[in-house]
This record gives sequence, structure tokens and C-alpha cells, in this order.
Amino acid sequence: MIRRLLPLGLLLAAAASPALAQEDPVLDRVLANARAGIGAPIGSSMTLVEAHVEGRTLVLGLRAPREVRDLFTMEELAELIGLGICSRGGDSFFGEGRALRTEISGESAPVAVTLTACPAVTTSHIILQSTARSVERQFAGARSGPVRFASARVEGDELVVTFDGTTGWRRQYTPEVINRYFFRGYCGARAGGNGVMSEGRTVRIDTLENGRSHRRGQSVSSCDAFRPR
Repeated sequence: MIRRLLPLGLLLAAAASPALAQEDPVLDRVLANARAGIGAPIGSSMTLVEAHVEGRTLVLGLRAPREVRDLFTMEELAELIGLGICSRGGDSFFGEGRALRTEISGESAPVAVTLTACPAVTTSHIILQSTARSVERQFAGARSGPVRFASARVEGDELVVTFDGTTGWRRQYTPEVINRYFFRGYCGARAGGNGVMSEGRTVRIDTLENGRSHRRGQSVSSCDAFRPR
């Protein structure tokens, strides 16, 4: 899904390049490029429905389906568009007081987020943070015998999922068993990890006993080993 959100930013980045702006102001050039894409799908996840300028601010109206709004915050969606602009030299767009405001709507009123500079976060960080929240929702309250889901968090370019259990539970549930339990469900439900385990991102399963005795798991970079054969 992430890859579906980037084409708009890359399209605008080309228009934001000073080499293409020539005598025209950069903002006018980007606006014209954006208006040419109104009504067209951004991949298969969002649609650009409006583009206009308010002062030195480019305003983009985007419609996002529920699955996208459930996965990402509005700030993250705006940052993904901004990262798309900045990834191809479009950081020059944010010079001279220019800004980008995205107004993202679904069934409810639009939520506006304004960027005045290239986002400080990375695309990987946004992907992993959104995935950690999704895992928290998916596994909240999950328990199997003496084992329960404890947390999901981000460490650098890695998603860390932690399971806790009663004293001695890890003698029965080896790291291999724990990985199979988690990744078979995770990879199957998310169609191969939903692109999380790519571009250097990994997932790791850590364990605890009664909230203590932390044991670090192995980093997993692909769903291939956990798919049915």
C-alpha cells in the first residue's frame, strides 16, 4: 500500500524542480501539474480531488478509503506525500516560504495537515509505526496457553513484537515455535507482510517471563520461510 501513495509526491517533485520551473514560479508549476492529476487514482488507494493555492501554500484535497485511514494517521499520510516530493530533489519546493497542505477525507470532514519543510521522518519509520499500531490492534488480548501478546514497538528499521508468559514457558515454546506462531498468521493476514519486510526493514520477536527476563529474538527479513508449501 505504501508504494501506492508515493506516485503523487514523485509527480509533484518533477514539477517542483527549479530546472523545470524556468521563468514560471515553482508554486504555479506544481499547481498545474497537480491539477492535471485531479480525478486520477493514486495507485489504488487514494484519489486527488482538488488542488489550489492559498497565498504561498499548495492545497491538495485527497480522498482516502477506510483501509488507508485505519492504517495511517492523517499526519503520516501528509508526510508520505511530502516525502514523495522531497525524494527526487523536490525539497526546493519548500523554499521561499512555500508550504504544502493536504486535506484528507473519507466519509467524514477533511482533516488538514500543513508541511513547511521536508518531513524529518523516513518512509520506513512511518511504515513501521503504522504496522506496530496494526499489530497492537490485531493481537490485543491474544493468548495461547501460558503465552500472551505483550507489545509491538519500533527500533530503528525493525518492528519488535514481544510475547510474555509464565515462568518456564520458553522451555516448551522454542524461538522457532514462537516465530511460526506469529509469522504464519501475520504474513498470511497481511499478504506477505504488506511490504513491511522490504527495503531493509525487519521484524523481531522478543520474549519475557512474567514481565522480566527479556530475551531478544532473531531478525526476520522475509515471509518466505513461513508460507505454506
